[in-house]
Amino acid sequence: MKITDEKLSAFLDAQLAENEMAEIRQQIADDEQIAMRLAELSMVDEQIRATYSQIDDQPLPQGLNDLLAQPSATSQAESNVVEMASWKKPVKQLSQFLSEHAAQAASVALVAGVMLGVFSQTQTSLPTATDNWQQQAAVLENSISGNAFSLDDGSTLTPELTFINYSQQVCRQYKVSSTAGEISKHIACKGGDNWQKVASFYPETATNEYQTASGTASSSNVGAEQLMQQSIDAMISSDFLMPQQEQSLKQKKWQVK
Repeated sequence: MKITDEKLSAFLDAQLAENEMAEIRQQIADDEQIAMRLAELSMVDEQIRATYSQIDDQPLPQGLNDLLAQPSATSQAESNVVEMASWKKPVKQLSQFLSEHAAQAASVALVAGVMLGVFSQTQTSLPTATDNWQQQAAVLENSISGNAFSLDDGSTLTPELTFINYSQQVCRQYKVSSTAGEISKHIACKGGDNWQKVASFYPETATNEYQTASGTASSSNVGAEQLMQQSIDAMISSDFLMPQQEQSLKQKKWQVK
């Protein structure tokens, strides 16, 4: 199957037959370029929806309200509808522009980076922003979700969700609460014998910035929580695991195969 933007958009909307969905999932796992393009299209859709949502919230200008109130409003409105067709080309051009440049957006880079990290056959972990990663990995290895554990630096780690990605690795989303009350959320996957952190989501500042696990701060209209959800959606291959399923996998050292 040739993977086009139209196919990927239909994949994002779950509008394809199950066999096509499965084939695209496999190609995403095998081809980093397709995974990157899927992330770009996902963020473009989000940006366009956000932009036009803001437009929809704006009230009509008073002059247009007065025009619609006139006796000839019907014919005038019909004329306006015809002329509005000229907006289609600029809107299409805007969509194409966003598609071409979306990879430059920090939010796209983060989601794409997560996808490439978990789909790549030679997965590498992101640098950690804290010096207690070994303790974090130990908690992930020895506990199921829902329980909080204290770390040596005074912070608290709570595993929240567990799922299996398309590479058949166990991944866990967890929360870290610092002594200052700041909360960060992270995703780590079990690659071979070791846990590898693939994404970190830090609290937004007043300027609506977020920080990746590499320590790079970037501005985004998409919040850290939403980015985390989009990243999980891009990775997860089935439902979240129940506690008894987690317990069973823990006994197998979190190995699926």
